[in-house]
Amino acid sequence: MAGDYWGKVRENAAISREIYRMTLDLPEIAAAARPGQFVMMTVSGDEAQDPFLRRPFSVSGMDAAAGTVSVHYRAVGRGTRAMARKAPGDSLRVMGPLGRGFWWDRGLRRAALVGGGVGIAPLLPLARALTADGIQVGAFLGAQNKAGLFGADVLEAAGCRTYAATDDGSGGYKGLVTELLLKVADAQGFFDSGAGDVSVCGSQGGGSVFACGPAPMLRVLTEICGVRRMPCQISMEERMACGLGVCMGCAVSAAGADGVVRRARVCGDGPVLDGAEVRWDG
Repeated sequence: MAGDYWGKVRENAAISREIYRMTLDLPEIAAAARPGQFVMMTVSGDEAQDPFLRRPFSVSGMDAAAGTVSVHYRAVGRGTRAMARKAPGDSLRVMGPLGRGFWWDRGLRRAALVGGGVGIAPLLPLARALTADGIQVGAFLGAQNKAGLFGADVLEAAGCRTYAATDDGSGGYKGLVTELLLKVADAQGFFDSGAGDVSVCGSQGGGSVFACGPAPMLRVLTEICGVRRMPCQISMEERMACGLGVCMGCAVSAAGADGVVRRARVCGDGPVLDGAEVRWDG
């Protein structure tokens, strides 16, 4: 169950020219969080509460033994720039863990993780959990440039084969991460045994795709997986005001098992959704 806590900053540092990692002492959230869940954080930490609204951040790491939770972010707006100025010992208000995370069953044998930009963040704890279950994992990381890439060290330490793509070619493959996925996956036959019931992760072919990133990337990925009949879970990035499903500001169109299109709340019904259910055209 989610709670509202004060988290003391243990670390807040730039890990590249664009990406920061913040680690906070949050033992309750560290013990309860699952891969794919998120937290809502104040970014000022002061009584003025400016900016007023909290910001959603994917949990990129949780250590129950140490009682810590980590998030990765880009300091691009007023709120995240204020967040980047926080020093060890400062405190921020944090609500979580929130939302529905990734899921998989015992039939899953191999997985492709696809992350774009800061969407790489929730895939880090997912990779650790999957490999701990004996699942073979390949991770595909995409960004505009090399400075936007992160997490390869964490993924490789977990036992993942890691691939990178950048729009400008400054790191890894030059082009879209979805293009790189197709090249590698087709060469390795990843999609070959994907035929079957795509509504249940890994129930037939033993493989699945898990992803987080910008909407255009996720849309292309769900189309690829639809054609190849491969299960695909996507963690959606949407603006949120409450994080609790009350304001409906983060709703997207999705079709349920009955085929009826409804408004799904990314904060409550997601952020992880079955990619086959999302209706990109509203």
